[in-house]
This record gives sequence, C-alpha cells and structure tokens, in this order.
Amino acid sequence: MANNGSVAVCKRAGASHGRIPLRKSVHMNPNIERLKLIFIAAFAVLVVGVLVWQIGWIIPQKRCEGAHKWWDNGARVCAQPVLISDLTGRTLQDKAAAAQARAALGRPAKPN
Repeated sequence: MANNGSVAVCKRAGASHGRIPLRKSVHMNPNIERLKLIFIAAFAVLVVGVLVWQIGWIIPQKRCEGAHKWWDNGARVCAQPVLISDLTGRTLQDKAAAAQARAALGRPAKPN
C-alpha cells in the first residue's frame, strides 16, 4: 500500500508541476502595443534610409574625392577634372603653377 500512496503523490505533483500562480494573466493596453509596433517600424525605416544614404551617396563621394575627381551630389556623378591646357593645347608658362595644377588633379608633374 505504501507504493500506491507514493504513486498518488507523484501524480498530484505532476499535475500541478509545483507552480503557484502569482498573478492573473493581464493583457497590455492595445494602444501601447500599437505604439510599440509603430516605433519599431519607424526605427526600421530610418535604419534602411541611413543605409541607402551611406551606400548610394556617401561611400561613392568619398571614393571619388579620394581619387582627386569632382563629385556632383545632384546627379551623383564622379567627373574627371580637365586642365584648360589639356583642352587648348597651350602649355602653362609658369612651371610652378603647372606643377601645382597637376598635383591638384592627382597627376604626376611632367618631366622637363
């Protein structure tokens, strides 16, 4: 009989799992739940916007300026600057000014 009694105790303990309910199930206010979702969605949209801005504008601009070229923000175009002397075929008479202009474009100075 002692065996049956211990089995009965185990069944009761297994049924309740030894848990004592501390409070009733309380649902959050639906407005708070809705606001939480709105803020999470707004945060996600802002993060995506910052990523698009970085990948589409900032990173190409830094690459372009690092290569000594001109960046046009409106058209997002990286343009190669051209010296007037390259277009006209005229040479700059002042050697220091010619070297400075070539250095500004990232070109090596012309050998004499």
